[in-house]
Amino acid sequence: MDENYLKQFSMSNPPKKPLGRTKEVEEKYDKCIENGSNKIFLYNLKQRLKLGKPIILPNLFPYHTKNYIKHYCIWYSEPFDVEQFLKDHNLRAITYFENDINLKSIKDISHIHVFVKT
Repeated sequence: MDENYLKQFSMSNPPKKPLGRTKEVEEKYDKCIENGSNKIFLYNLKQRLKLGKPIILPNLFPYHTKNYIKHYCIWYSEPFDVEQFLKDHNLRAITYFENDINLKSIKDISHIHVFVKT
């Protein structure tokens, strides 16, 4: 996916179908789910979110984008101003969105997908 494709999505217009990953990333994702290592990550993330502040991290299993695009997730437990958060972290997003519930692989922690041109 390039930036023009990604620009069609937003908080008010998230993707209606899954955005794909490379075969390698999908295999890594499946292995993580299978061996349960995702549970440690999610537990630690939930503990950090108890402080109430959003956390931005590179997506460990990014969607397949052009090499010049980085895929992050902002994890949060309380509402926050996304635009201000991105500004505070010096990130100029191509776009950002939260997947519809039926497309979320992690349903119990709110998170926003952010795509940044590098």
